[in-house]
Parts: sequence; structure tokens; C-alpha cells
Amino acid sequence: MSKRVVGIDLAITGSHRAAVYDSGSMVFVGKSFAFNRSYEGFMLLLNKATSGFSGEVSFVMEPTSGSWKPLSAFLMAKGYTVYLVKPQKVYDFRKFLKKHTKSDRIDAQTLAKLPIIDPEGIYPLTLPKTDIVALDRYCRQRERIMRSISARKVRIQAFFTAVNPLLMECFGEHKYTRCCRAFLRCYVDPFKVVKLGVKRLATFLAKHAFGTPEALLTVRIYKASQSAVNIFRQAKAVNALPFSPEQFQEEINIELDLMEYEEKKVKYLDGKIEALYQRVDPGKVLRSIPGIGPVIAPSIIGVTGNPERFANIRAYKAFCGLVPRKKQSATLDIKGLRITKSSQRILKKGYCLAAETARRYDPEAACLYHRLKARGRHHNQAICAVASNLAGRTYSVMKRTGLGTDKLLYNTAHLRYVIRNFEGKDINLKQGRTLVVERFLTKNNRESA
Repeated sequence: MSKRVVGIDLAITGSHRAAVYDSGSMVFVGKSFAFNRSYEGFMLLLNKATSGFSGEVSFVMEPTSGSWKPLSAFLMAKGYTVYLVKPQKVYDFRKFLKKHTKSDRIDAQTLAKLPIIDPEGIYPLTLPKTDIVALDRYCRQRERIMRSISARKVRIQAFFTAVNPLLMECFGEHKYTRCCRAFLRCYVDPFKVVKLGVKRLATFLAKHAFGTPEALLTVRIYKASQSAVNIFRQAKAVNALPFSPEQFQEEINIELDLMEYEEKKVKYLDGKIEALYQRVDPGKVLRSIPGIGPVIAPSIIGVTGNPERFANIRAYKAFCGLVPRKKQSATLDIKGLRITKSSQRILKKGYCLAAETARRYDPEAACLYHRLKARGRHHNQAICAVASNLAGRTYSVMKRTGLGTDKLLYNTAHLRYVIRNFEGKDINLKQGRTLVVERFLTKNNRESA
């Protein structure tokens, strides 16, 4: 049966361009044509794609910015199949067809031929429910803000590396607490700290700390500042300091203001995310998996969407970017290649963080991790293997309970994830941790693991 495939080269500000390919005659139907991004333009696309044809019509496009969403929703609402393909696949195929030429017409024709050339490599687009979309967007926005907060902390650290090299080390693991931030807002200049003296410095820290600050913190800060003063004393005497204390103080305060504003927005987003998560996973099934908590669970459901759109577990692992590259020939089979960078970063990061916890509480995850370590694998390689295993289990849990679909089960108590000992008996997290410590950890590394 003859089919038509419409390749659409999407534009962000201009007009889209489409090319209609007939799979039966293997020729393009007329010339490629442009249509605008309005309702009238979308109707023009449908009229030209279906004119004089009663067979199956499908549409292929790349995820160009957000311009694919209105067109996809419009076409799918009218019952047409839409394929969303990776830009890298389209780029490689276009280079094969037209090595030295690129145009909107050629891009549209390339997209139209792709389902005919590689039918196993493309999958129909499925649009998630509104709650899933909102959860996905909130989680992505939270991730962006968290990256911005981390960048600001790195920037502040860089400031003090130039002004007071030993200062940030004085706070140890308690950087950016209320006490630390109060100090940073007032005493960028090490000369001011030395002039303040130990006694008044201790009073200042005690005033801004929650509870009583560490006894030696004041001494450490004063000694670090004294060291910086010794470094810069002669330069200051000849007015040749490599920094302006007033300007640095202003810059630090602005960074702290922006960081605290972003932290408030993160708390706001956490409330929104939790409310949505309660609706899409009322039984909190995903949180029953070791390592998957209040931050990671919503992002998994939001980014994954409908798990039924993946053919199998391996396809889902590839979507998460947790499948290693493969290079094999008749006499060669290279192992230990890196995993792909083409993936959903938020999922890859979430599963790897969850794997760090899972290997400490789930005996099966711990067994996999320590078996790979015993074979000489690096810690990161072993963690990626555990993360891949965890992604497969999460996929199975989502499919059994209908998470992200219209088949959501509300009575999921019997479907929650359980950890088991090596005899197959159900155990809790505390028992799992005890078993992992006893079986895999020596006396020398129990504290660090």
C-alpha cells in the first residue's frame, strides 16, 4: 500500500518548509513548499500533503527549539502519525545524500526519506499528559537554577582564592551557612579582619550563627586573614594591590543576593513539584526504590513520560544515556568504552546519584558494584553499571503501575519495589545496609562507604 511521508524542516522565526514523498512510486510529489506558523499555514500543509491521496500520511520533523510542539499537537489531534527524529541522525543522512550542499529544501527531503531508509530507527511521537509536561518543565527549571547556584558558589570561591586564599577552607563542610554568608558580606578584605581582632570576630560569628559556632573557627579565620595580610602588605604600601576590596565586596554581595533569590525559587519549585508528583504517583512507588527520593523521582516521571513509548528496557536505557558504545568486528571486540553523551542529562545524573545510594543499601546493587570493582573497573564505570541496572528496574516498576500513562493504578502497595537478601527474603533498608557492610566492606573502608 502506498504511503506518503512529509518531511518538515522547522523554523524558529521564518516559515517552515515541507517536502512530500510517495513511498510507492519513490518520488517526491511536486516541489517542496513553505508554510507559515499559523493555523492557516498548518491547514495549507495538510491540504497539500493529502491532496488527491486517500492512503496513510505521516509527518517527520526535528525537535527544533519549541516550534515542533504546536505543529505536532495539531497533526496528532487530527489522527496523523508524527515522528520526531534526532538532529544528529538527520545530519549524518543529509551528509550522505548531499555532502556539500545544505538548504531548507534538502533538509525537508532528507526528513521525508528517513522513515523509508531507517524504519527501525525512528519511533512515533507520543505526547504526555498535561501534568507530566508540567512536572517535566518544573524539574528542568529546578535543575537549571541549581546549576546556576553551583556556578555562583564556584565564582565566590574563585574571588577568595585571589584575595584570601585560605579563608574558604576554614569553614570546611559548612560553607555558605548563615554564619559564613554573614562573614562574606562584610569581610572580603583580610586587612579588615585582622584589624577587627580575634575577640570581636568571635562575637560577630556568634551573633550570626545558628547555635554556638565551632570553637576553633575564629582562630582559623584570623590566621588565614593574617597570612593574606602578610602576602599583600608590601603591595598595599605602594598602592599595587591586585584587587579592589570595595569592588570585590560589592561583587560578592551581588552574587550572594542572586544566589539567595535563586534558593527561594528552588523552594517554591519544590512545592510545585511535590504537588504534581502526588497526583501522578499517588502511591509514591518510585520512592520505594533505594536512592530515588523527592528530587529524583519527579524528574524521572517528568522526563520519561509514557514508558510504553519505549520498545523495551534497552531502549529506555539508551534514552537515559546509560548504554556503553560498541566496537566489534570479526577479530576485535573492545570492552569498557564510554557511554554516549547523546542523552537526557537530567536522567543520567539522577540515576548515577541514585546508584551511589543504592549500592549502600541494596545487596543486589552492592553485589554488582563490588563485582565490577574486583575486576579492576573504575568507580565511575561501576556506578554507571549500577545506574543502568537501576534504570531498567525503574522502567519495569513504571510499566507495572502505569506511571505516566492513562492506566495508572492507585492500589500499588503490592507493586512497590522491595529489596531482598541473597536468599530472596524481603528486608528493609536498615537490614540491607547491615548486610552490605558485613558482606562487602572491610573494617578499613566502612566509614567512607
